[in-house]
Amino acid sequence: MISVRKILKTEHDTAQAFYSSVGYINNIVDSDQVVVAELERKIIGIGRVSVEHGHYVLRGMQIEKAYQNKKIGTQILSELSNIISQEECYCIPYAWLTEFYEKIKFKQISENIAPKFLQERICNYKTKGYNVIMMKRLIS
Repeated sequence: MISVRKILKTEHDTAQAFYSSVGYINNIVDSDQVVVAELERKIIGIGRVSVEHGHYVLRGMQIEKAYQNKKIGTQILSELSNIISQEECYCIPYAWLTEFYEKIKFKQISENIAPKFLQERICNYKTKGYNVIMMKRLIS
C-alpha cells in the first residue's frame, strides 16, 4: 500500500538521498515543505514547496521510474495543493505536464511576468535544452 505524507525536517536527509538516486541535483532546504510517497517505508516519489524571495514555488516532483504512470504523482500533487491552498505559487514543469499541473489550478503564464529569479531559472533550464514552461497558481 502506498502512503503519501508531508515529512518532518528530520527526514530531509532521507528525501535528499531519494533525489540523488533519481538524478535530481537541487537541494532541499530547511524551510521546504516536502511530501513523499512511500511503499513499505521506502520513498518512491517526492515533491516540495519552497519559499524563494517571498514567493511559493512548487519544485522537485520526481517519481521513481518503476512507479511512474500509476497516479502516484497525482497523489503527491494533491497533498502539495493542500500546503499551498491559500497561496499564489509558481512552478516550472516540462511542457508535456501542463495538464497534470492544471489539476490543481496552475495555468501557463508568460515568462516575463514571473519574478526575476524564476525568469533566470527558466532561461537556464532552456539553455540546457529542457522543454519547460512557466506556470502560476492563483489564490481561488
